[in-house]
Amino acid sequence: MIKASTIQFISNLKENNHRDWFQANRPAYDAAKSDFASFIEKVLAELSKTDPTLKGILAKDTLFRINKDVRFSKDKSPYKTNFGAGISKEGRKLPVAGYYVHLEPGQSFLAGGIYMPEPDMLKIIREEIAYDSEELMGILNKPSFKKYFSGFDTFDKLANAPKGFEKDHKDVELLKLKTFIVSVQLKDSQLTDKNAVKTASEVLSEISALVVFLNKLLGK
Repeated sequence: MIKASTIQFISNLKENNHRDWFQANRPAYDAAKSDFASFIEKVLAELSKTDPTLKGILAKDTLFRINKDVRFSKDKSPYKTNFGAGISKEGRKLPVAGYYVHLEPGQSFLAGGIYMPEPDMLKIIREEIAYDSEELMGILNKPSFKKYFSGFDTFDKLANAPKGFEKDHKDVELLKLKTFIVSVQLKDSQLTDKNAVKTASEVLSEISALVVFLNKLLGK
């Protein structure tokens, strides 16, 4: 489970996103980061039972830095207002298919798949869908999968069929996607519950078949 104090720290950071406050509250940050890392470590131990490629990956390999890269951003606040972990056989390194845990008060979620694949990877995925989507659809339509997910997130999608693909293809809506991610929201109460690790592990385990499929497809 995640401690309530960890969620509270992120809430406080949202209200005080500047270096002086952060440095003055460094012990609270260190405690919150350690708590989140401990949570991820426990989730990894369970998830690796379903996805053996994760064996040997440590929580520290998955955690994203809280410092923001503000070089190209209008928002110059120095810190992210969430904790995030990218879980894959490469740790948090991209681009490979994997899992993501996002901790943010009122906006936490679990996700998996591949985010914004490079053009050559995107082409491979689309070609596979256009040629034969049976295996992919079998994953997406599995009852235990549909318990949590209604399909791929559609926040990153073309208006029309991509160039080179038939506009009336039976899976054209999948072909329009530029990101192949599924996700589910989590309440703060689910994260602070004693069964939080079990809940997160069960949800992410349902994504494992999709992750394995995508990585096999991409030769990763």
